Amino acid sequence: MKKATFLKTMKLSLALGLSVGYANLAFAVLATDASTLTSQLAGQLNYVGHLISVVAYVAGTGLAVSALMKFKAHKDNPTQEPISKPITLLLLAGSLLFLPTVMNIAANTLFGTSNAQTTGYSGWSAGTS
Repeated sequence: MKKATFLKTMKLSLALGLSVGYANLAFAVLATDASTLTSQLAGQLNYVGHLISVVAYVAGTGLAVSALMKFKAHKDNPTQEPISKPITLLLLAGSLLFLPTVMNIAANTLFGTSNAQTTGYSGWSAGTS
């Protein structure tokens, strides 16, 4: 019963997200010429990168916690829980946590440094100021 409720909630949230996204695109269509249309669409697409970044961080953290729980289950009962499951989850978590950085590097490579801030947190610097 809980799985059905969860799926219903996910479908509703997906429908709401898509309707909000299409409403934003509809406002972009109201542009008077092609240059304002492309600038408005480019402004909307910037948020897609941020959304992917946030989803990757949350999913990566969730998979890392799940991997730690699977490691514990393997330690408690090695015959029931194979070691491949937590290792796979940990590798997936690492790749999802690293995905926003890869997107930022790809944006720097493709578009140069002037248009590169598409994803990730930009308020911290490892260097001295």
